[in-house]
Amino acid sequence: MLLVSLIFIACSQSDKNEKLDPRAADFSQKAQKIHQASMLVDTHIDIPYRITKEQVNISDRLPDGHFDFVRAKEGGLDVPFFAVYVSSDFNKPGTFSGAKGGAYNEAIRIINQVDSVVSANSGVAALAMSTTDVESIVKSNKIAVCMGMENGAPIEGDMQKLHNLHQKGIRYITLVHAKDNHICDSSYDERHTNKGLTEFGKKVIDEMNKIGMMIDISHVSDDVFWQVMKLSKAPVIASHSSLRKFRKMERNMSDSMLVALAKNGGVLQFNFGSFFITDEFGIPAQNRYEFKDSIDVKYKNNGEKAAALYAQYIEEHPTPPNTTIDEVVRQLDYAIKLVGIEHIGLGSDYDGVGVVPVGLEDVSKYPELTKKLLAIGYTANDIEKINGGNLMRVWKEVEQFSMR
Repeated sequence: MLLVSLIFIACSQSDKNEKLDPRAADFSQKAQKIHQASMLVDTHIDIPYRITKEQVNISDRLPDGHFDFVRAKEGGLDVPFFAVYVSSDFNKPGTFSGAKGGAYNEAIRIINQVDSVVSANSGVAALAMSTTDVESIVKSNKIAVCMGMENGAPIEGDMQKLHNLHQKGIRYITLVHAKDNHICDSSYDERHTNKGLTEFGKKVIDEMNKIGMMIDISHVSDDVFWQVMKLSKAPVIASHSSLRKFRKMERNMSDSMLVALAKNGGVLQFNFGSFFITDEFGIPAQNRYEFKDSIDVKYKNNGEKAAALYAQYIEEHPTPPNTTIDEVVRQLDYAIKLVGIEHIGLGSDYDGVGVVPVGLEDVSKYPELTKKLLAIGYTANDIEKINGGNLMRVWKEVEQFSMR
């Protein structure tokens, strides 16, 4: 009996390492089965922001945007991390001219909002606080909603607030967002006020390791990244970042950073925002945003004039063609060949970005990504790792480190 069981396990593992023939009549059926068998984790979905701004009901299929529970089920999304996004406007007063404070209270408001939304959808979803919770919830055929906080400003220089946020369900913190804060510098803020981590920021890294909270280096400056690599004793994540090789901006990760992240045992969760994927789309978009910002400031008392100038700019600078799912596949393949299959996952930034690639229009489209990867030679084992296994490994290692 034991021999039969061992043979069955060996055959199952062999099947998972088998490459599919995309020309086969049953390819799509097999691809769908592989997708459904994997635990799909997306580490960055900004639906709480949309709920706040538009009061959308994610119990129902929405006609626009990227996420609702109906489409999540269709796409096989098992574990979405809802982003508790706290705008840099809530940063500590004095960190930049527009900072007004109140970050902790804003984070608690959003956490409470997520709790309410999940409770109202208890038939299809439940809140997960640990990897054990995730596995149990997914096994019960429900969506395991997790929370990550985007911007460390809510810690407000008080480690007790960090502990409070952890107790309320925050399982990773993106250390900074658009503006330098009291923890570290942002890739978007040209001031780079702190030249990396502040002294308090270094203590935050140590404390996050101790309490079992994942450290997220998306949005940080390069100096911050390298300092975190030296200080963190547990694996680190980039919850929603893309590749600087193809879109040259500090917000994205360079090849050397990817190699260092892999050496740390961490994982890059790939961002689906077209703005972050290619220079061909991203640079014209950046120029457009900067032009609009400049005329909005210049003509702040003449909205009609600003609107006319922006319309003229758009006419003279048409939007370039959008990128596609094939480009995402190409870049995932590049990153995997650079650092190995164990260090790449998915962090779409759905509902946090305006434009996403053709073929990845919303959370119902993940199966298409699985199909494309299988078509170029990836296996069921590989899909398990990319879709969520790598992130779950890191999360478990972070939990285990905190128990030492």
